[in-house]
Amino acid sequence: MITGPYDLLNLLVDILTNWKGKPWSEIIGNILLPETMANFNIQKTKIVNEVRNIRAEVLQLQQQVDQIVYKLYGLTKEEIKIVEGGVKK
Repeated sequence: MITGPYDLLNLLVDILTNWKGKPWSEIIGNILLPETMANFNIQKTKIVNEVRNIRAEVLQLQQQVDQIVYKLYGLTKEEIKIVEGGVKK
């Protein structure tokens, strides 16, 4: 039987659901359990912020690539609007 704070036990249930049918030796070696919900929330916030930053970087790179391609093909501002879906025919 496992005892602990309710929030932490719910988190454990969510994690273990993904490991159903696996031996405990495999599970325990592949999951990281936080000591407290506060620690979990701190780590979660850090990861969410990192993901946001990476997505912003990817978006910026995609925009740079788009500009290079538009220049390469010599597209006008009107053609770029059409390509980007800003003007419908």
